[in-house]
Amino acid sequence: MHQYWKHRIKRLIKALLPASAKDIEAVGAQLKTIENQLESATRQGKSLERKLDHTTHLLREADDQLKCFQNRLQHLETLAIRNNHRQASYFGANRTASWNLDNLFFIVNVPDCGFPANLIRDSAYEEENYQITQYLWDWERTFLDIGANCGIFAARLGHLTRRIPTQIFAFEPNPEMHELCATNFFNNGLSHCQAIQSAASNTSSPLSLWVNPHHTGGASVTPQSSQSEQQGSELQTRKEVQVNSTTVDSFLQQKKINKPSFAKIDVEHHEGQVLEGMKQTITFMANDNETFGIIFECLDGLVPKPLRAMLDTATEQGYGLFQVISRGRLTRISTENIINFPGYLLLLNKALIAKKLQPLSTTNAFPEFAANQLEIPIAAMITTSISSIHHQSIPAGPSEIRYTAPEDSKIHLIAHGPYCSLHQGNYRIRLELLEAKGITIQLKHDISHNIQTKSNKDGSWSFELDHYTNNLEILLYASGADQGIVKNILIVDETGL
Repeated sequence: MHQYWKHRIKRLIKALLPASAKDIEAVGAQLKTIENQLESATRQGKSLERKLDHTTHLLREADDQLKCFQNRLQHLETLAIRNNHRQASYFGANRTASWNLDNLFFIVNVPDCGFPANLIRDSAYEEENYQITQYLWDWERTFLDIGANCGIFAARLGHLTRRIPTQIFAFEPNPEMHELCATNFFNNGLSHCQAIQSAASNTSSPLSLWVNPHHTGGASVTPQSSQSEQQGSELQTRKEVQVNSTTVDSFLQQKKINKPSFAKIDVEHHEGQVLEGMKQTITFMANDNETFGIIFECLDGLVPKPLRAMLDTATEQGYGLFQVISRGRLTRISTENIINFPGYLLLLNKALIAKKLQPLSTTNAFPEFAANQLEIPIAAMITTSISSIHHQSIPAGPSEIRYTAPEDSKIHLIAHGPYCSLHQGNYRIRLELLEAKGITIQLKHDISHNIQTKSNKDGSWSFELDHYTNNLEILLYASGADQGIVKNILIVDETGL
């Protein structure tokens, strides 16, 4: 019996062995396939690990660069606050960004013969002309910037008048510069500033604009280069661009503006034609009671015939012709005296001379005097809960601050503003008050820095600035139970006196 089962088991084992071998071979093949797949996955994993290590390394480098950039930016901001220097950054495509000019963000064109450098350094572009315009322009009436470039001059004036119902039109025919001008207005929220893509001239027909790629701000519809460009004319190529044009007279008629206040003209030898195109306005405003003036460039001291003819006509109508000299000072001249005079001139009507310039002169002849007073428009001040701004009976005319302080022993803020620009120098602030008793002032510059003031016997306050500031703030305070009217705020430049 034992032998029987032993035999049967042997036969069974022999029968099973071939099937087991086949299964084992199949399992072995599957294991080999799985092993190959595991090796392939291991290779892919190692490749991904190397890529991940490389990406991690790049991210660390980028993080280090970002931290370095942030540290440099903080350092630049510290220098800007400490030294009051305007910092700028080049970001490609011939564009430079400047953040620190009157706290506005400007994009300027780099190949413009040093114009952006004036923003990068610690001085503004044509600051004297800006200060003069700021003083002579009636902020509540229309301003025209003819030859606006990228809009910096107009934007700075627009920044001063954010809270005043006024209009600023900036004419710029160069498509590239017009785009920058409109962009700068938009970026700074200057909805009352409008960029006009048109040349101002004595015609409304299309004109050829001659553009120098190395001096985009020097484009002109007069194909005459300045002396500086003639010296290197063989190295420069001026291209011709067809642009629209209009006359100032027709533009003002379309906008239904009867009495503009001030115009700045910087159009590279085309000033005479611009004045011809505003002949009706010049004639209408000559003897008007409202103020009107024009500041314009006399490039390289050249006075073309159209410009001289218009100056002769304007002076015959009673306009005063003035020359801009150092520190914004003006002297009255005749048309014969502007031969070979490089710089800026002003045409001012009788009302503007009487209101703004005669009070500054000790004689009636104006041999030489200074536009050295900045009248702060009351409408530009911000009032508080105890004060309000009132317009006098003339529409859009002078304003005044009326206040009533609570009956206590505290001092109360009446108004503050207008964040205006002043050069380094010595100054005096005068207030014209009515029935006011206990008015005091506090001055700040660059947002939060106090300025020491000295009270004078005549009721004015003297102060000194040791550097240029574009954010002078005047704070007016009243003592308890006081009430009255602030009619006028005047800053007088006493530097050198």
